Formats: sequence, structure tokens, C-alpha cells
Amino acid sequence: MINDIRKILELAAYAPSGDNCQPWRFVGDGDFLEIHNIEHPTYDHPFYNFRQKGSFFAHGCLIENIIIASSVEGYGVAVELFPDSKDSNFVARLRLIPGGTTRDELFVHIDRRVTNRKKYKNVQLPAAQQQALLNIAQLTSKPVRAHLTSKRDDLIRLGRALSANEQVVLESEVLHQTFFSHIVWSDIEEKKVRSGLYLRTMELPLPIRGIFRLIRRWPVQRVMNKLGFSKLAAANNAQIYSSGSAMGILTMEDDSNNNFICAGRLFQRIWLQCTSMGLSLQPITGILYLMLRVLAGDTGQLLTRHIELVKKSYQEIESVFSVSGA
Repeated sequence: MINDIRKILELAAYAPSGDNCQPWRFVGDGDFLEIHNIEHPTYDHPFYNFRQKGSFFAHGCLIENIIIASSVEGYGVAVELFPDSKDSNFVARLRLIPGGTTRDELFVHIDRRVTNRKKYKNVQLPAAQQQALLNIAQLTSKPVRAHLTSKRDDLIRLGRALSANEQVVLESEVLHQTFFSHIVWSDIEEKKVRSGLYLRTMELPLPIRGIFRLIRRWPVQRVMNKLGFSKLAAANNAQIYSSGSAMGILTMEDDSNNNFICAGRLFQRIWLQCTSMGLSLQPITGILYLMLRVLAGDTGQLLTRHIELVKKSYQEIESVFSVSGA
């Protein structure tokens, strides 16, 4: 079983995580596998990973990968979330059960799943594919709902709302410095740190890469903002976001750690299903995680106008999907 677990975990670790920090630690005990969260204030983005919600979401993706990969090795998986009420970083205890499971066909797509940050083709997503993605949520018992829209007006509204995050980052000294400190600038650095946002994989045009090297210095960024750079950057990203065929959102009744795990599990299945269909996907979470801070009244050094921008953008997202307080 040890060799089987090793193969399962090697594949499961392809799960997405903030800044690719992979915030998990495994402890094996017979046919049980413990998963522990590692708090990464250096490698993860602490302002966005509010109360470790982003990391718990990533753990949900990891757990779903483990379940999928285990099916190929002939195991079912029983999942117990947060088994120790006194240790919130003890995320899950999994028990591998030999036999009695069907091979999950999404297995072959785990290591093929990628982020696509390029501008999309802006073609209509077939209704059958839209329904297939929604069916993933409908066929599960997870306390999370999926919503999808392909209406052009909705996509434009969502693009503008989501891109407000870039304006906030570029206009806030704390967020600016945190963001640029997580960028990996060279091949040598990327091979050394193995985390962060590698500049080349951000798929920026060469001129923009050059600009990034300039504006990583806050005094330069501040001058550029006076010339309207932050709003221009947000507008450009809004066009990229809205160029897709559809946008979706996951909602939950409350922000419990369990629900973030469940949301991560569902999201991973949807992403793998997209991969199996030949569809590209880009997760966009900035505004949603900033709103967690606003709702908790823990906005740090965000300016009042940025707090209001986050609220307005969040309300626009709620309006498009006809959800409220989710």
C-alpha cells in the first residue's frame, strides 16, 4: 500500500494552490492518511489567504485529486474533515478502502490541467458543455452550488467587476509590495524557489513584462498611477476576462472551513472536466477573497475608496448571478 499511496500523492500534488505554495503535509498511518495545512506567510499571499480560506480551498482540490487517483489504484476513500476540533490545520483524515470503486476517467487529466491567462476566442460555449459542467455540481452532495453564464452583457459586467482587484493592488502600497515580492523573475530563481508567480507563465506580452520590472518599485508605480496606469491595467484585464465563452461562480451558505474544502473539491472536478472537453479555464478570486476581509471588518491598510470599490464589485457579481449573501 505504501507504494500505491506514494503514486497517488505524487499525482494529487498537481492540485492548484495560491502562488503554487502547496500548503500541505502528509502523515501516513497504515491505511489512514492525514493531511495537515502548512501556513506559508512567506510563500503564499497572506492578505488574500484570509484566515487560511484560500489554503483550505486548495486542500479541497488536493483531496479530490486523491480520490480520483485512488480509484485508478483500486481504492475507495473515506474522508473525515477536521478530525481534531482543537487543531484547524489538521485538515483531513483519509482512509483508503481496497476495492469497491470505479475508475474515474478524469484521472488522465490531473497532470494536464493548466491555467490559461491569455485572451480567449470569444465563441459561444455549446449548451451541452455548459450543462455538463453544471451537472457535476448537481450530482454531488457537497454544500456548494455552481452558477454559469454565457451572456455577453453578463461577461462584460463580470470582467469589469473582477478587474477591480488589479486597480486595488496597484494603488495600495502594501498589496503592491506583497504582489511583486511573489513574482519570480528568472528561470534560475524559478528552479530555486519552486513557488510564487513565475513571470513567464503569467503570459504577459513582452512590453508588459518590461513595464512590470519598472513598476515593481513603489515610487515608480505611484507616479504611473497618477498617469492613470492602474485604471488602464484594470480595463485591459477586464477585456481579457470578458473574452471567454462563459463565467461561473461557486456559492456556499457560509464561509466555514468545511465549505471551502467542499468548494475546492467541486472546483477541481469542474476544472478537470473542462480539461477533458478541451476548454481552457482561468480562476479569478481576488475580489472574492478581499470581500471576506471586508465582511469580517479586517481590511488592514486598504483605503476607504478601495473598500467601497471591493463592495461595489462584489455586489455586481451577486447581481449577475442572482445570488445574495452567498
